[in-house]
Amino acid sequence: MSPETIKAEVGIIFLTWAFAVELVTGIEPALLARESDRSGPL
Repeated sequence: MSPETIKAEVGIIFLTWAFAVELVTGIEPALLARESDRSGPL
C-alpha cells in the first residue's frame, strides 16, 4: 500500500468514527467544532 492510500483510509476511518460519536453523544468532536469556529458567526 502506498502512503497516500493509508492516509486516505485513516481519514475515512476518523471521519466515520467522529460521525458515530456525534450520533451517540450528540456532542460534536473537538476537532470538528474547532474547524467550524473559524467560519465565524452566521
